[in-house]
Amino acid sequence: MKDEFVFLVLGSAAKPYAARFTKIGATINTKCTCLAGTDSRLSGQLCKHRMALLAGDFSAVQKGAPIGAQAFLAWIGTTAIAQTPPKGKRSLATPREPSAQVVDRIGVAACIDVETTGGSWLTDKILEVAVVLFRYDKIGGDILGITEVHSSTQDPQMRINPAAARIHKITPQLVIGSSARWEIVQRLINEADFLVAHNAAFERRFLGKIPELKIDKEWRCSCTLPKWTTVHRQPSTSLAALAEHNGIRYTSHRAWSDVLATIALLTCKSPTTGRPFFADLLPTPDLFMKPMRQTAA
Repeated sequence: MKDEFVFLVLGSAAKPYAARFTKIGATINTKCTCLAGTDSRLSGQLCKHRMALLAGDFSAVQKGAPIGAQAFLAWIGTTAIAQTPPKGKRSLATPREPSAQVVDRIGVAACIDVETTGGSWLTDKILEVAVVLFRYDKIGGDILGITEVHSSTQDPQMRINPAAARIHKITPQLVIGSSARWEIVQRLINEADFLVAHNAAFERRFLGKIPELKIDKEWRCSCTLPKWTTVHRQPSTSLAALAEHNGIRYTSHRAWSDVLATIALLTCKSPTTGRPFFADLLPTPDLFMKPMRQTAA
């Protein structure tokens, strides 16, 4: 299998940007030649070009350039993805360290999604897990940038329910012999102020069964907390319907694409309030699911 994919992406500059994905060991490192990808002040954040490609949106790829879209999606669907902030390098353009007041306004949250062998957390198992770590403004609710993405698959060693397989298209061949990187998932959870998921009760129950994980963070549900159909005048609470309504293109029902779509959706602003949808998930006492006691596997 290929060790690298490079896409020429059309953007604001006359010359296309080069978005590069390179497999090193069990992870994929990413780079882009756009400003967000090269400016040290933005280091550690995924630019919109790489986010779109990871979510299955190839509309900005230069016409006539080799795309390999299906091969790329299959590649990232069976490989751990990690975009880690570069360390040690600073340019002369880097501004002074932000004030304590500015730092206090910036939080870090994690968006999580899992795909499973079926719908019962008591009897079914996880096939795929994805986590996106992102920065946000604690006051205004703006999402400031993604800092890390991880996705990995897990061989459940049991039958995949045909109804579930029709939705996420994960076959035994895609996950056979694989092991989820729970140590990475745990690290990202530890770095987050709280956890976000679209239908958080589902993720919380399945991840609560994993003996390698200790989850002591609050969960905030992007499906139930925002008043999608009443206050925000959206067509549904479904992630697929909300994404389509807000112009977000993605390959649905894979963990890594669902978390990216969720982040993209929460970044959008409500047509009624003018605030980011993510603002509805900011801390309010007694609204959110508390950590669930770990369950024996």
